[in-house]
Amino acid sequence: MKRMLLRYVGALCAAGIFLLPRVASASVITIIDNGDGDYSTTGAWSTWTTAGTQGDFDYKPVGDSATASWALSGQTPGLYQVSVNWEAFTNRAVDAPYSVLDGAKTLDTVIIDQTQAPNDFTEGGVLWEDLGVYTLTGDMLTVRLSDLASPSGNLVIADAVRFERLTAIPIPAAVWLFGSGLLGLVSMARRKKTS
Repeated sequence: MKRMLLRYVGALCAAGIFLLPRVASASVITIIDNGDGDYSTTGAWSTWTTAGTQGDFDYKPVGDSATASWALSGQTPGLYQVSVNWEAFTNRAVDAPYSVLDGAKTLDTVIIDQTQAPNDFTEGGVLWEDLGVYTLTGDMLTVRLSDLASPSGNLVIADAVRFERLTAIPIPAAVWLFGSGLLGLVSMARRKKTS
């Protein structure tokens, strides 16, 4: 019995060593930048070409119902982490509204202070801010930025959106499963010893 338990513990440890790093990277990432084919605008946006993701970003003064949209189409339903970036400066909107849509249905609207730099994580030299993790039931996930923001005279910045399809158990859940399995085996071993 002891040998069998030790084999199970060894197998769990090996699974933990080899599986957990793979779980962390088991996702599909798509970045849509301003100017890409899946990016579109309404209203009069201008492009700044000396900063931003891939060297540029779009901008416009707040306040006339214009939008910028990043549409990820042809997707499989599931969980997606959505992140955005922008070039921060003092003349930016303090309440830029980013809406996340599943097809035509709005899942969430997140208000972002674009005077502050994104600060959730850095990837490929780009700073990103998470909007959240969303469940897509259709096949198109869209982020839409509106210029209905403030203060008057400031600018709304449209740069890039990062979509990450989560295709495996997130690390915290994998760690919990591994730990609970290990505790169960230890508990079984103790029961056998005392009986």
